Amino acid sequence: AAPGASDAVAVTSAAESSLVASEALRFNAEPFVIAGLAYDAVSHRFVYGDRDGRKLRVVGVGLDHAVDLVRAESAGFFNVRALEIDAKRGDLWVVSGNDSGSAGALHQLQLVSGRPLQAVPIEGTLLPLRPVDLAVTDAGAVVVLDRDGRLIRLRPGSTAPELLLASKLEDAVSVATSGEGTVFVASRAGIARVDLATKAVTALSPPAQTS
Repeated sequence: AAPGASDAVAVTSAAESSLVASEALRFNAEPFVIAGLAYDAVSHRFVYGDRDGRKLRVVGVGLDHAVDLVRAESAGFFNVRALEIDAKRGDLWVVSGNDSGSAGALHQLQLVSGRPLQAVPIEGTLLPLRPVDLAVTDAGAVVVLDRDGRLIRLRPGSTAPELLLASKLEDAVSVATSGEGTVFVASRAGIARVDLATKAVTALSPPAQTS
């Protein structure tokens, strides 16, 4: 849904790639600004973030309405910025931050119930924070992408986020993992591969026939 979405919202996902346009999942909701979307293949539910409502909502496949999964009052969200499912461990990770960039946190939730498990502040030299996306590696590390191209990592079992990569990718918008040692970052310049061990950044060239 785009900013200022109307009451009728349509959601599609790669997990439901067999759906044609006429079969897109549609549901009723108050206007909201979406901040992250994930599909839980076990419960057949979509999870999405309501940025300014500071909450997560879920809508099941075949249902016509969304319900709240967890709100800021229990989870301690700032404005919700992005989310990702860790299917291997049954967790849901959320990154939130205020509008000025002066405060932010990573939130670990139980995927099935939305029960908050922990909230890890992002503070100190990692501020200002303007997160746009996050990803979870196979080993359970959480990688946050900042708008200016910084990567911030929370190692499994740690409560201290660390700077993984300083700003190198202007106007970054998305991050994804591929195996344990690599993440891919999409930015205005294209797609780059980042080696988590060496922190080397390599720009990917499109296939020769791609225009």
